[in-house]
Amino acid sequence: MSSNTLTIIGLVCDMIGASALGYELLFGYPKHNRVKVEQLRLDHLDQFIADMIHGIDILASPPYTDEEKAQMKTEFHAQWNPRRERLAAAVSDLTEGHKEVSYLAGWIGLLMLLSGFGLQIAGALAT
Repeated sequence: MSSNTLTIIGLVCDMIGASALGYELLFGYPKHNRVKVEQLRLDHLDQFIADMIHGIDILASPPYTDEEKAQMKTEFHAQWNPRRERLAAAVSDLTEGHKEVSYLAGWIGLLMLLSGFGLQIAGALAT
């Protein structure tokens, strides 16, 4: 192969590698952050639900009967469980298949850049 051919193939590999890394930077990283934000929201909602249920459990027994406490818990779950289910579904939708594609794009981009630079160096040395 001539030095010009090696250099051109190296530049094409660099363009492909930069595109794959660009995908990771422009789409992968923000989506990863979005998943983290939604997961934190879900964790905080779970903590809120646990705290409220604990608050209902420790209500004094003479003014509140066990049936009233059970009724409060039922109403609380009826109000907050749909929100929790929607948030859990959003977290699972955001994570589905994203990590593999993002990881693969990053590695392909890195390997293509390295091979492109190697081919350009080989082309420069072949002259």
